[in-house]
Amino acid sequence: MQIPKEPCLISCPCGKEFCRECIERIKEDNKPCPLCNLSDFTFLRHHGSERYLKAQEVWCSHKKDGCKWRGKLGEYEQHLNEDPSPENQLTGCQFVEIECEHGCGGWFQRRHIASHQKGACPKRPYACKYCNEHESNFEDVTKNHYPQCAKYPVTCTNKCRDAPFERQNVNNHVKDECPLTEIDCPLHYAGCEVRLPRKDMPEHMTDTVTHLTLLATVTQSLLKENQELRQTTEDLKKENQKQQKQNEDK
Repeated sequence: MQIPKEPCLISCPCGKEFCRECIERIKEDNKPCPLCNLSDFTFLRHHGSERYLKAQEVWCSHKKDGCKWRGKLGEYEQHLNEDPSPENQLTGCQFVEIECEHGCGGWFQRRHIASHQKGACPKRPYACKYCNEHESNFEDVTKNHYPQCAKYPVTCTNKCRDAPFERQNVNNHVKDECPLTEIDCPLHYAGCEVRLPRKDMPEHMTDTVTHLTLLATVTQSLLKENQELRQTTEDLKKENQKQQKQNEDK
């Protein structure tokens, strides 16, 4: 049964009551009475009928969902609170669906809206917990900011077991500290071509015989180069003296 809202009596012979909104729309559209088809009629608010209807006891329309409210019809709209202001969002029937205030487009029963808006809504206000600088919504921070945040924790590219690093520090770790980064032997300049993970290099350096042999070879080569340089310097010195003497004789 449909209960008229703000019931109005019309002057037609049918004597039917209509909701104020409905009968006003009919008159504005210049349409006749929908029951007796009389085109020239007037209407007025039926306050006695309205008081009677508002005093009737009704169940909430969400009873099937679990709402146990029962009260006067005049209090029903307040109970539903279907278009709440932000400060009264949680007041009213807990089974009415209301729209998330963060603009995600979701509709949830009032009893679930708080948990959604605080912990599940992708558009809820959110700040990066690593740099404490970027503030937006959860979706933007996690999808767009995290992949470039300098302080976001990342693992070593070599997958070593060290703790996560801030993104801005991981390259330095790989270059200077990571035990799995392959590095040249410290005696690479002497001819050792071995490359090993940093963690294995100390054991490699215990091969003193090989390294001493390489160092001896390099030392001999340097001594030979030094002697050649000294001889070249001496020859240049003599040539310079010769040129000076020739200039003096002129």
